[in-house]
Order: sequence, then C-alpha cells, then structure tokens
Amino acid sequence: MAELIQYANGVPGIKWPLDKTVVRIGRSENLNDIAVDDAYASKSHAQIEVVFNQDTSELEYYVRDLESTNHTFHNQSPIQHVKLSHNDTVMVGKSKFVVLIEGVREYVSAEQATVITAEKTKNAEESLAEVVEEITREFKHAEDEDDLDSTIFASESGRHKFSRRLNIY
Repeated sequence: MAELIQYANGVPGIKWPLDKTVVRIGRSENLNDIAVDDAYASKSHAQIEVVFNQDTSELEYYVRDLESTNHTFHNQSPIQHVKLSHNDTVMVGKSKFVVLIEGVREYVSAEQATVITAEKTKNAEESLAEVVEEITREFKHAEDEDDLDSTIFASESGRHKFSRRLNIY
C-alpha cells in the first residue's frame, strides 16, 4: 500500500497509509483524515485520490487542491490536480509530505475496483448532500433581499459562492 511520509523540521515523521479512495489533508481535525497544525494550511486544503486504472489494473494516486488559500504544491509547483509518482513531494501550507509508491505495485481485482468505485460515488453523494444542506440553511436565514443576494452571488474574492461549493469531483 502506498504511503505519505509527513516531515517535521526536515526529518521524516509520521507514515500515513493511502488506504482509502480519498485521504483529505488540512487544518481541521473534524474535516480531514490528516490534520496538520499549520497556520498556512486551509481547513480543507488538499486530498489524495486513489483511482483504479482499468487498462493496467493498477491503482494510481493523484493530489487535488481544494481551492486552498495558499495552494497545494507538487514538487515545488502550485497545482490544481496532478498524478503522483514515487518520491514526489506534496506541500500543504508549510507541511511537507513525500509519496512512497514504488515497490508497492498494487494490482486490483474487478471486485475490488467495484468497491473503490462505489465508495467514491458514495463520497460524492454525501458531499453533495452536505452542500445542499448548507445552502438550504443559508436561504432559510436570509432576512431580506440583500442577505439573499450575498448568499447567492459573488463573494469579495469574486467567486460565486454556489459554484465554489458545488465543485464536487
């Protein structure tokens, strides 16, 4: 099984197994599988995705930035979504992780691939349900037309609040 090695002060520390289809990394202990004590990390900063490649029957690993404030870096370059290779470096805020894949060749049966696909679908459905619930709460609490406009339309950053929240993969 592939792993993430978390570094502290330049020294390898905690090993995190990549044993789920999605492993979230960020500052919040409640929202993430890996919580980092790092002021430069967003609450939900990035996620590692484990994807079954049907052509090769192998697992592939990707890192996705979750629209974090300070970006996610892959081998010192800011990214949105990129495939990971053995010994790649992922930076979440100032927290460094190294990806270990080599020597861990993982072949997956069709049955296991079905489980992985079902889990990913379930995670997407749960995420969508949470977003819909949050939006519904905001609509119910809007007291006047200005409140409703600020709930629906662009925030100070210029992003539309709904489109940002509905960015489900």
